[in-house]
Amino acid sequence: MSLNVIPFNSGTQAIQAFLEEAKIDTVLLPNNICPDVIRSLTKRYNLVLCEIEDHFKPPNYHKYISSNLGEVAIIFVHTYGVYQQKDREQISNSSVKLVIDDCCLCDPISIINNYFSYDRNYVFSFGYSKFIDLNGGGLYLGKHDLNTSTTSINGINLPLEHIKFSTIEQFKKSEIYKIIDLYSRNRSEHSRKLSDIYVVLDEFFETMDSPWRKIYKVNKKFLDNLKETIDRENPNLFFGTNYPLWQYKNGNLSKKDSVDFSDKTLINLFNDFRVDEQHATDMVGVIKSLLGK
Repeated sequence: MSLNVIPFNSGTQAIQAFLEEAKIDTVLLPNNICPDVIRSLTKRYNLVLCEIEDHFKPPNYHKYISSNLGEVAIIFVHTYGVYQQKDREQISNSSVKLVIDDCCLCDPISIINNYFSYDRNYVFSFGYSKFIDLNGGGLYLGKHDLNTSTTSINGINLPLEHIKFSTIEQFKKSEIYKIIDLYSRNRSEHSRKLSDIYVVLDEFFETMDSPWRKIYKVNKKFLDNLKETIDRENPNLFFGTNYPLWQYKNGNLSKKDSVDFSDKTLINLFNDFRVDEQHATDMVGVIKSLLGK
C-alpha cells in the first residue's frame, strides 16, 4: 500500500484540497474549531457545527449524521494536540465518505510512531504557535493523491514535492521525517522543562495531558481575575484560553451565547520557544497568589 506525503502552505489548505478531491457535500466539524477553518469552507460546503459537551472531549459526531446530507466528511479535531484514539475508533469510515484526522496541534512524530494507520488521513500544521512552529506550512499523510502547488515549507531546507512511499517505515528513513523529528525532539525537551515548573498547579485544577501547552480547566471568575492581575501587575506575561464556541445564527457565524458547561473555561500556559523557565515560574507565582497559596 502506497503512502502519500504531500506538502501544503497550511493545514487548512490541506483540508480544503482533501474535501475537493473527495467531492464532499456536507462537512461535520466541532464548534470549537479554529474559526479560520470554518470561514475557509463556509462558501463551498454545507457545514454542520457539532457541539462539544466538554472542553477536553470531541463532540458526538454520530448525532449529526443523517441520510439527507449527501456525501459527508468529518473533520475530527484532536483537541489541543491530544490524539483522541478511543473516540476516533468510534467513528466508522463506512458511516461517512471521509474522515480527516486534524492533528494540527499534535506532535507529528508522536502520531506517526504511536497512532499511524494506513486507512486514516492525517493533516499536520507547522504554522504560528503549533507544536512544530515553522511560521507556515502543512503536511498531508495518507493514501489519497491530492493536488498541491506547494514546493517548500518554511524551516525545512529541502525542495519538497508530492512524495510516495511504499511503507511508513520507508517514510521514517526520509530526510523530511528526520528534520521534523529533530524539531519534535527539541520542542519536547524544552516543553518538559517548563511542564516540570507548571506541574505544581495540577493539585488545584483539572488538567489535560497535552504536548502543545499546559492546559487547565478553571471557572470564568478565576480567568477574569488572572487577566486583570496580569494586565495590572505583570504585562509581560501571557497565556491562552480556549477557542470560542461557534454557531450559525440567522445565516451568520457568531459566538455561542451560553452552553451547559459555561461556568468552565480553559487557560493554556505556553511551553514552546516563546517562553523560558523564568516566564513559567512567574506565571505559577501569579496563579498561586490568586489561589491564596
